[in-house]
Amino acid sequence: AFEERRGRAMVMVQERVDCFDNIITGNSKMLEVLGLVTRVAPSELTVLVHGATGTGKGLLAYSIHALSRRAKKRFLAINCSAIPEALLESELFGHVKGSFTGAYTDKKGLLAEAEGGTVFLDEIGKLPLSMQGKLLHFLDTKIVRPVGSNEEHRVDVRIVCATKRDLRDRVDASEFLEDLYYRLADFPIQVPPLKDRADDIPMLAPYFIERYVKDSDMALPGMTAAFLDALVRYDWPGNVRELEKALNRAIVLANGDNMLRLEYLPPIIAGQALDRDSGQPVQPLRETIQAVEAREITQALKVTGGNKSHTARLLGISYPSLLKKVRLYGISQSS
Repeated sequence: AFEERRGRAMVMVQERVDCFDNIITGNSKMLEVLGLVTRVAPSELTVLVHGATGTGKGLLAYSIHALSRRAKKRFLAINCSAIPEALLESELFGHVKGSFTGAYTDKKGLLAEAEGGTVFLDEIGKLPLSMQGKLLHFLDTKIVRPVGSNEEHRVDVRIVCATKRDLRDRVDASEFLEDLYYRLADFPIQVPPLKDRADDIPMLAPYFIERYVKDSDMALPGMTAAFLDALVRYDWPGNVRELEKALNRAIVLANGDNMLRLEYLPPIIAGQALDRDSGQPVQPLRETIQAVEAREITQALKVTGGNKSHTARLLGISYPSLLKKVRLYGISQSS
């Protein structure tokens, strides 16, 4: 492995790969992801990045842009769940003056603004149905027509999307256009959750600690063995983002202590570490049953390649029941 710094960014990979700013990993699964990014970036394929909240999907999207021929052009991002449906079409395609209340001037849409570059559509699974057909048409034709205009023009941009949802499930539920699903999935990339790359935590933790204290008068604290062990043992449902927030909290609570200690971590993280060290040999029956269910559902999802409709049939339970259990047990959508 090698370490390379670009300002505040650091990359750790086994082979030299440029432009992976702020991505820190030595994990084999994550290195495979970076390898896929390196291969697909020079192409014009539409990339669909799938992963749980906080896994760094946006960073990977930017890396695809930075490694492409479009790197010197603009990279613009939009969160499809953060903009009201009534304004989303205008944000993407633009509008002309007077096309709706409040349209006081002509406005270029995001797609036109990024001419020659890349547009990142985050949370694509939350794109309203009314917009899905319009996006599909754009992907097929590269033609944009601003809201309220009769004129069309061609735009040269590459689309990269990200989702934490299982789009196949949304297609099955008639909430996502099947044609758009297959159009977006030119090149899918699955980002592993932090619990599957726990070996990265001893590298990530010092980086986030250093980043937090860099612009302050604080001395750089160390970590006790128990503190680091608790970080490695925790499942991190919020992934890398949750890890960073937990470390920031610990630094504040340490209040000048030269070591970050177990008691500075959120109770759920510290408590899990203490529970595992308690040596208690017997679990409550309900928890044992839940663990078995979670294990069998996870295995069935792997067998079916993540197809939940097939998984429900395989397990002999209803589709809604399967979705409920997946949410209850926090089973990864990539299982």
